[in-house]
Amino acid sequence: MNASAAASPNVGCYFNNATSSNQKKLTIKKRQLKAFAIPILSVAIITFILIFSYQRSISDNLGQQQKHVMDLWNTFKSDLTTRDSLLTDLTSRPDSLNYWLTKSIQERRKEENDLDLTFYEYKINELLITHASSQKQILKFNTTLNNDISKYNAMTLEYDKDFSSFPNFIVAKRHNFHRIKYFEIIYGNENKDPIERSKALPEWAKGIDTN
Repeated sequence: MNASAAASPNVGCYFNNATSSNQKKLTIKKRQLKAFAIPILSVAIITFILIFSYQRSISDNLGQQQKHVMDLWNTFKSDLTTRDSLLTDLTSRPDSLNYWLTKSIQERRKEENDLDLTFYEYKINELLITHASSQKQILKFNTTLNNDISKYNAMTLEYDKDFSSFPNFIVAKRHNFHRIKYFEIIYGNENKDPIERSKALPEWAKGIDTN
């Protein structure tokens, strides 16, 4: 009994020492894990902030460019309305001109440019070349319209370039941006039918067997 009683404190001391050693090891591991996790978490947070800021910068830039394009487009549409009022004084005004003007006015209610409006204006321009080639007021106003188109197309080109570059197009699609169409009519000049032109092969595809 005495030997057993003498051994009991030694066993208890051993277990206490072992427990204390395990706790120290666990504490060290926690500190090591914490020391490792904090920098990783910090890098992850900083990376997220930088990516978010960069995406926001791209989105804001595209938004500003898009607004500028739309402002120029609205200026062009406003000048088309002024042009329409000039046409009311046209002495030889064919019925077909009234038809295409009505179609153009209806199409202009849309916010953006599209092929239909381009075609309607193409038809109007053709008729004006035939029936109003001597109307100085209209000929002079063609210059205003062509200047509007030049500014609109230049800004559209800048926007589309930024939209198409990497990684901008990824951010653009996430924020519902899209490419904007050019307006390819020169008033007072003969133009190609925009519908036929849209069906034509692009330059890179010419001479290539696409079958």
